[in-house]
Amino acid sequence: MITESEIALRWLPLSDLPDEPCQHWRVQSDSDFGLIVEGDFYVGPDLKTLRIEFERVHAFAAHDDMGGRHMFGAGIEIPMLGGTEIARWPMLRIQNSKWLVAVGVSSEENSHFALLSYECTVEVIAGEPEVRWK
Repeated sequence: MITESEIALRWLPLSDLPDEPCQHWRVQSDSDFGLIVEGDFYVGPDLKTLRIEFERVHAFAAHDDMGGRHMFGAGIEIPMLGGTEIARWPMLRIQNSKWLVAVGVSSEENSHFALLSYECTVEVIAGEPEVRWK
């Protein structure tokens, strides 16, 4: 059996997401399988907070791993921010996710999201979230 390799794709849920790294992510969970993740981005001289609200969360993990390679393996190529070889794109959707398969949920209704920052990586298996600037 041949399994497809995992692919990290840029996730751009908002058209005005800056081409900048996330400073850090904050996670808040509730007892109804909801998850709120907030991240800070510099937009010019201003610091703006992006709010991501996940519902129907099947799994999530947070890692002290600013490189973003803990859950989905060192063999996966992570897109870099434009014009730099230092910072990785902060919001990813993992295609052919081994973790999504292991959790045992539908890949048609759920995705493996990976949120990278200078401090940590947050990963979520859930349906499409609501995303907005706070």
